[in-house]
Amino acid sequence: MTTTKLINGKRDILIVKAVIHGDKPYFSITGEIWKANIKGEKAGEDCHACGCIHDEILKHFPDMQDIVALHLSDRNGIPMYAIANGYYWYKESKEKGFDYIRLPEEKRDIEINDVNEFASLVESMKPQYKQEAEAAIKKYNLL
Repeated sequence: MTTTKLINGKRDILIVKAVIHGDKPYFSITGEIWKANIKGEKAGEDCHACGCIHDEILKHFPDMQDIVALHLSDRNGIPMYAIANGYYWYKESKEKGFDYIRLPEEKRDIEINDVNEFASLVESMKPQYKQEAEAAIKKYNLL
């Protein structure tokens, strides 16, 4: 799925690409910001910004929060290295760890004592991850 929008008073164009790709399929959402010509098309070869520019994407496409949340998650919606990365961030900051695994706010009043408890939490979230992935695939026609 690719979508574009004129931004910054129609001086620039934002191109957003959301795909599932790779040998081990994963979600990717990236963007590019280019100078726009009078017709509202990409002009020139100088890219102002590109890559994982999620803040900029969400500024102009706030309804894409669902797909941005899945960036680098596998085809089933499970975040990349969910247990290892999530637990690392949890030890740094409970909020960062829970953000990483997309734990809903209403379930965050728990304490995790070790990596095994964190792994159990991630395992319990797999139905939620699958539902989020399937909804995004359908919404953005990613198959």
